[in-house]
Amino acid sequence: MGVNMSWNTSYVKFIVIILLCLILNAIMIIYYMDFPSNFSSNIIPIASDSKINNNDFEINLVNADLETYNNITSKLSSKVRGIIVSAMEKNCKKYDLPIGLLHGIFRTESEYRFYLDHAKININVHGKSISTNAIGIGGIVWEFWEEKLKLHGIAETKTDLYLPEVNIEASCYILRSIIDEEVGNSDQYNIISKIITRYYGAYSKEYFAKMQRVTSDLWMARMGKIIILQKSNLRTDSIVTLSNRVKI
Repeated sequence: MGVNMSWNTSYVKFIVIILLCLILNAIMIIYYMDFPSNFSSNIIPIASDSKINNNDFEINLVNADLETYNNITSKLSSKVRGIIVSAMEKNCKKYDLPIGLLHGIFRTESEYRFYLDHAKININVHGKSISTNAIGIGGIVWEFWEEKLKLHGIAETKTDLYLPEVNIEASCYILRSIIDEEVGNSDQYNIISKIITRYYGAYSKEYFAKMQRVTSDLWMARMGKIIILQKSNLRTDSIVTLSNRVKI
């Protein structure tokens, strides 16, 4: 009798375990039928494709890079870093730009040295040859952009471009203008090359290679995809790109 009771108890436990396993299996099947949404929302917080979340990710990266720069080249104070990051975030929203694109250009142009006088160049403005230099974080050539920057209330004088927030907005205005003209004739694979060429003023293998070195080929491809997908409704007035930019 004792043996039968023991056998019956074990049998009942076995049946209960089997039933519990079947129930658990059914729950897992139901859960994973909706796996993509459950995975992204409940397991790993994946950034969405929205501009806001993309920009949140990019601005955090800019912050981290600027802190690293403080120990290497630029020696930016926490106050200046704050001004730069705030201006980038504000103007990338205003001009509908990916922060990552601006970050790559600023690293390439100046390593974020807002006080920088770039190398001397020769440019043609209204049919006249002028010897000058680009200024600041974004490498802005005042003599070429003076009329536009004054018209849009971005800068009043050449020395305004030494102010990080002014130079950053000027850079964003120029980039937005270029993108407006190129985006309709480009795809995500060549748009960045076209933007860089026009921003710099001429095709430069060295400039492109440096920008790719301070970012990556995948970074640049991602920026191109973001620009194409945004399909911004913003439109600035048509521009003529700086040409014959030759360092002397």
